[in-house]
Amino acid sequence: MPFGSLHLKDGQLLLHFHHLCPHPPRQRKPVPAAVRAFILDPKNNAQSLNQMCQKLYLGARTGKLEGVNIAEVTEANIRYWWIQTTKQRYWRDEDPWVSATMFLREQKDTVVHSYIEERRRFCCWYVPKIFDINTANVSEVYIDSTHATNCQNAELFVIIACEDGYGIPFGYMLMEKKPTEDSTLYPREVTRACERFFMHAKELGLYPKSIHVDKSATEIAAAKVCPL
Repeated sequence: MPFGSLHLKDGQLLLHFHHLCPHPPRQRKPVPAAVRAFILDPKNNAQSLNQMCQKLYLGARTGKLEGVNIAEVTEANIRYWWIQTTKQRYWRDEDPWVSATMFLREQKDTVVHSYIEERRRFCCWYVPKIFDINTANVSEVYIDSTHATNCQNAELFVIIACEDGYGIPFGYMLMEKKPTEDSTLYPREVTRACERFFMHAKELGLYPKSIHVDKSATEIAAAKVCPL
């Protein structure tokens, strides 16, 4: 049955193969209960998917997964159930920004400033107490972001404090990513977010003698308005 016209060029040949042999629907095998229980067991906690795969294969070899053919368990199966275990640690709300803010506020020695009610949502958090940073000894800082290097619809900014020659994380800002045309419709929106990021760092006593940034116009403009 034709669906339209197709124009072939000289030397091109169109072949259409069709057969009437029906294919039975693919049967999906559920993940064995023993595998799900193994992944969800806190004793088998893994920091990465690769580590969980290694633990499962080791468990199969040592008889901890009796009756399970580990070759039939796909990486996608393992990833799904491993994500369920990791999600329990940080998931607090259906809104990912609300969830992230709630999780951060639960952390010890972490100062959190949330602006998730803004049109362009962002959240700042600072960890000088965790790393026992003496701001009086911080002579310089490095500021950078993950611009155009992630696909999570957000940009991560960081302030690295240089104390006695060592670079130590001081603060972070997670900012919602918007379309490029937003820069024209809402000028200085990103810059104002960076200004608040720097301002809260100053409130914690961060006054370096020099600031290192790349060619980011936003970071440079914010540093000029609200210098650390």
